[in-house]
Amino acid sequence: MTPISLSTCLENNKTVIGDSCDKLGNKFGNYLVFDQTKGWEVKHLNSLQQILRNCFGFFKETRLSALRNNVEKIAAEEASKIPYLQQKFPLLKVLNDLKGTVLKTEQYVAYAGRGALDVKFGVRTLEDAPKVDQEFIDEAKANKQVYFSKLSPEYKGDPNFKKIDFVTESDSFADVTAKTAEVFKGLGFVGGPFGDQLHILQTAPLHYTITQIAWSAFPKPGLATDIIPIFKSKNLDGNDQYFVLTGTRMLDPGKGKNALLGGFTGIEPQKRKEKGSVENPFMLDSPLFTALKEGKEESGLGIQIPNIQDLREDYEASEVSGKVFCGDKSDPNRLAFDAKIIRIGQFKTGDALMKDGGERLANGEKRVYTTTGYACVVDLGESIINLADKTDAFFKNFKLSAADDIKGLQINDITAAVLDNSEENMKEVEGRLQFGITHHNTVMIKAIETVRNHFNIKA
Repeated sequence: MTPISLSTCLENNKTVIGDSCDKLGNKFGNYLVFDQTKGWEVKHLNSLQQILRNCFGFFKETRLSALRNNVEKIAAEEASKIPYLQQKFPLLKVLNDLKGTVLKTEQYVAYAGRGALDVKFGVRTLEDAPKVDQEFIDEAKANKQVYFSKLSPEYKGDPNFKKIDFVTESDSFADVTAKTAEVFKGLGFVGGPFGDQLHILQTAPLHYTITQIAWSAFPKPGLATDIIPIFKSKNLDGNDQYFVLTGTRMLDPGKGKNALLGGFTGIEPQKRKEKGSVENPFMLDSPLFTALKEGKEESGLGIQIPNIQDLREDYEASEVSGKVFCGDKSDPNRLAFDAKIIRIGQFKTGDALMKDGGERLANGEKRVYTTTGYACVVDLGESIINLADKTDAFFKNFKLSAADDIKGLQINDITAAVLDNSEENMKEVEGRLQFGITHHNTVMIKAIETVRNHFNIKA
């Protein structure tokens, strides 16, 4: 079976999505979907399915994040001609504009460097432009200098960039490079510390035009946050018991194994206060805000905290109190339990490859360098929880369900280790929980110590 190309898919679905794909998106319930075997297709979701998609995370294959790599890598040439896709993936327009310019000129010179233009990718002629384009992308990625798919938010590569003409003494790389640097200096251009993307066209002998300048994406440090929900309740004998909520990972690291809840510290857009404001349009979520968000996204654990948005940029917040509810919102007898979210520390992640439970990618870079851990201590008072109950009553009562990167939830008894944090008991917990991500063992030990301190449990 030959996979359906993007152009064929769009042509076959014109009656549904329109000639210019203007009927794609939430408004019409029509979404592009890519499958490695089948290729491209248009998927229509009815009203109920759209609610499930937008509110509960169903139909992930229809989200732009799932399409981004396929659109920009597999079908960039086809997609760059579609206004709708240019709007959703602005990079396509940049690449399309540049490509259109290349085909009208004799030679095309591409540079990528760390402020000094020290890496040259060669001359592109009309004949070899398509071939060299791909080589440029591949080589740029291999050298970690230029990233076509992630231009930094500080400079995205403006399709309306005003071209800059200059003349050189010769057509040698040395002279073109030197003159380009001189032009930059005159412009007061500040190079990005992690590489710049420059596109320079030779329009005639000794005559060149800079058609695009963009800072490469900053390799932002991979930061994450783990949240460890630990509940205190009574067992069937009326004694105190402690148990932790964990999940099963869908992907590496730790694919198919037990894991703490958590995720990346987000860099999210925020609304500008007024037109033309120089306020940073992006916001780094605080570790505490991330912990609360990830707990909700991956397990449904909702912790009611007054003015929670105020915590989003509170980078010093180490502890906050809230409520966890049991029962339906409409139930007047719904129970509320005290919850305390406590920062337990910042932890270095494992250096092993992701497939082995670490955070290192195959190219040697790390996906996550550090994680900040938060224990979420929930006191259920005199409530009796039967940890041996296999009916999932606990999950149903507290409205917990796996989502996002987690495909299953578990509650794990850690009573012995909380009451007596001996090395033997800690080893028993580690062996029983069988975390697939190596640093989770260290975070778990610290979380147990935090719970002991919170409830003033003495050795």
